[in-house]
Amino acid sequence: MDILGNISLITSLVAGIFSIILIKCKNNAKFALKAGLLSSSFIIVSSFVLIYLLISGNFSIEYVFKNTDRDLPLIYKISALWSSSSGSLLLWATCISIVYIFIYGLFYFKKNQNHKYLMCLTATTTILNLAFLVVLIFINNPFKIVGANSDGFGLNPSLQSIGMVFHPPLVMISYSCLFAAFASNLYEILYSRSIGQAVQQHQNEQPAISELQFTRNVALLGWVILTAGIVSGGIWAYSELGWGGYWNWDPIENSALVTWLLATAYLHLFHLKKNNTINDRPLFILISATAFSILFGTFLARSGILNSVHAYSNHGSKIFFLVILVSLTIICLSVFIAVFRKREKNKLSKFDFNRFKLYIPPFLMVILAIIIMLMTIYPMFSSDGSSISEKTYDFLFGIVGLIIVLSSTIFFSLRHITNKLKLFIISISLISGAATVFLPAFASYPLFTRISLAVCAFCLVSIFLSFALSINNLFNNTNFLTTFIIHLSIVIIAFGFIGTRSMKVETSSVIDKNGTISIGNHKLKLISLSVDDGPKIKTWTARLSYYNGKITKDINTSLQFYKKKKVYHSEAFIMHSFKEDLYIIVENSSDDGSVLFKVSLFKWISLLWAGIILMVLASLLLFWKKLCGNAYFI
Repeated sequence: MDILGNISLITSLVAGIFSIILIKCKNNAKFALKAGLLSSSFIIVSSFVLIYLLISGNFSIEYVFKNTDRDLPLIYKISALWSSSSGSLLLWATCISIVYIFIYGLFYFKKNQNHKYLMCLTATTTILNLAFLVVLIFINNPFKIVGANSDGFGLNPSLQSIGMVFHPPLVMISYSCLFAAFASNLYEILYSRSIGQAVQQHQNEQPAISELQFTRNVALLGWVILTAGIVSGGIWAYSELGWGGYWNWDPIENSALVTWLLATAYLHLFHLKKNNTINDRPLFILISATAFSILFGTFLARSGILNSVHAYSNHGSKIFFLVILVSLTIICLSVFIAVFRKREKNKLSKFDFNRFKLYIPPFLMVILAIIIMLMTIYPMFSSDGSSISEKTYDFLFGIVGLIIVLSSTIFFSLRHITNKLKLFIISISLISGAATVFLPAFASYPLFTRISLAVCAFCLVSIFLSFALSINNLFNNTNFLTTFIIHLSIVIIAFGFIGTRSMKVETSSVIDKNGTISIGNHKLKLISLSVDDGPKIKTWTARLSYYNGKITKDINTSLQFYKKKKVYHSEAFIMHSFKEDLYIIVENSSDDGSVLFKVSLFKWISLLWAGIILMVLASLLLFWKKLCGNAYFI
């Protein structure tokens, strides 16, 4: 089967090269598309071959040997496909291929073969896959043979989680959708006079672009999936990694967040473009920057330049991905200069503040993305290699994030209402925000935390007052309802972020038997420590007595040492409630009975999860409505 896997990769590489060559030759569009389709199909075949090898336990394959063992559950044998460098790269190539084949099928079965668009999509997809194939075949082959072995090395215990079953595929699928959106935008730039005219063409109900319409909508789908992917990663980190949190400002996490921010800004501007209120330049720049951020995150993950829990540290592909980044930048700049230099500027109406203010949130998102990226790569240029502290990240992200939430809330809440009602909403919201600062419950927190809570209170009251004043329109206009839910969810997420980052309480302590730890209203007492020294895993299990002034209960939390992998893994105990989560992990332990505990209280984390769920569901509803209604984008 390993031979079949290698043959599939090589065949895909050859077919991809032929596809690119044929694209450059005139009158060969059909053959170029078929070659691109063949290349993508063989990538998918190679993925199925590797999954079969993982499930069957063929430990003569290095990838299978290093990432599975006989005792590994089936679901984790499958997820081992994306647990290491070559497998995750193959997964991404597979996701790109699936998205490409799906879009190709839309055109084929509808008999609407827009060859120029398909050529643009094929070129984008194939070039990216060719880069991955070169790495997979010549640098980091997942089908490399190491000889016969009776058992494997096993999967990293941190990756044996349902969160990791979903997190990488969701992120890879979202990236693939965003690259399809990049190809669609590139097509519009090269072959249409302007995106605005394409919108107008759609509004005139010309039937030839419905499938092309969906490929633009796929940017919204990619954004929703990326949101779900980032959240699933946060849940995995919260429950499995023992960080004591869901977000650690890790370089790879940051790159995904940067992509999310740029994609969000792109979606906002596309809505403005539908009304022909801006020209094509910002859109092309934003979608190009989104594609660049995706590849830059890949470069960070595989170069080993920055320390990251997500990094694969495959130094052999470092230069290769750097070349891809530079090439993408040159291509986008060349297209931008060549096309826009010749194109007449769109005739936009004179300055209008009501229109200009809509640009502020996406502009701030771009600024925030740039700030996060600069802080992420700072260790590459610092003399001692030191990284930016978590508190600095939280502070800067909090400042710009609050301005984004505040501006978007004000513009949403105050639109389409009279000046008297605007004054009423602002007055009540300001009073609510000011009162929040002086509430006794928040008196012990820093001034910045109280100001942040006041801003969120202002936004929450504004949105609900807007809801009350527009309730007749909400249920008659699905777009308005979903937009309302999305803005509300953002404010709820902001409350959750403030609670979990600025209001978090944390302590670490070494205690022996009958020793105690107190945090907030919670008191923990170590009853016993048991040690189980098995052939594969050594486990320290701490039995604790918990008391919060009302209830008493026994809880267990443990620390494992995996002898084969030589890694420690802490099983966190999390006590959930609406107000806060009590988070307990064993950081270290000794056989004589002493244990190092890390105990945290995460305020309002339930609001964070609730807000994210609301935002994802509302976005899915919006996407479904646009898709079924054959609308242009958003």
